[in-house]
Amino acid sequence: MGISIASLAAVLLFAATIVWVKSTLADHQQHFASGESLNREDEILSGCPAEFVTQIFAKKDLEYVSGLGSAQLKRLFAQERKAVALYWVQQTSAQIRRIMRTHLQASGRSRDLELITEAGILLRYGGLQFLCSVLFVSIALAGPQGLQGLAARADGLAQRIREAQLGFQAAKEAGRTHSA
Repeated sequence: MGISIASLAAVLLFAATIVWVKSTLADHQQHFASGESLNREDEILSGCPAEFVTQIFAKKDLEYVSGLGSAQLKRLFAQERKAVALYWVQQTSAQIRRIMRTHLQASGRSRDLELITEAGILLRYGGLQFLCSVLFVSIALAGPQGLQGLAARADGLAQRIREAQLGFQAAKEAGRTHSA
């Protein structure tokens, strides 16, 4: 009986966390989506350099600031780094949602879809969105330090989806050129 109550509590906590993450992401997406830069296709598909992602989640900067001996500076640095990391996760998630929306619209008009390919794309998309949710919750609770590997994995998956979308667009353009 004790195990079933603990299991139920864990499931409820997980569900509550997912609901919180989705509502928080939705709130922030409305704020960020109003920005002019997100409306530009080249910026939507570009992502940020891997070195930038690595630096956001690195421990080295926090260790340096901690070594300066100022608790106020350390707290301010941690707050700012957390905000930047959360922003990166939100932007990555939003970019991938836009790419998938565009892909779904285009694939809905396509006559020669491959079910296995589309299922693979959908699984990668779902996995990346789940990974972004885990990152978001982890950053919100503990900060970005120590999440470098997870962030690099998310960035790599996002980059592959961006590249696939660019390839899809190039093939679509080539198809228009040949049919014209």
